Amino acid sequence: MIKDFIGTPFETLDCYALVREIYKKEHGIELFNPNIKHDENVKIYHRFAYEISKNWKRCHAKSGAVVAIRYNMEHPRFVTHFGYCINEYKFIHTTKQTGAIIENLSNIQNLIEGFYEYNTNHTA
Repeated sequence: MIKDFIGTPFETLDCYALVREIYKKEHGIELFNPNIKHDENVKIYHRFAYEISKNWKRCHAKSGAVVAIRYNMEHPRFVTHFGYCINEYKFIHTTKQTGAIIENLSNIQNLIEGFYEYNTNHTA
């Protein structure tokens, strides 16, 4: 359950690792592990763009969607942060300062690049 992740330290699971673990637990899908450090912003952005083009489709805020966030003000156009939507209003994510928390999507509305769901019909 998602609530089991609340309070998990960022050092244990960074934002994408948290999304990967939740996706595996909730959907039974192993997402690609890019092995990119959380502070490698340009690499994160390029990997995000590649993954979206291959394996994901845009959707609206809903349970199970991954929210892509432009979180780093040094790179305001780059997606560098991810969360998992609990419903159309709330998501779970993690930062160094907070660990894994549930937050309102409205708190980050101006930073959201989009919402995505894994395309289970894609061909590898």
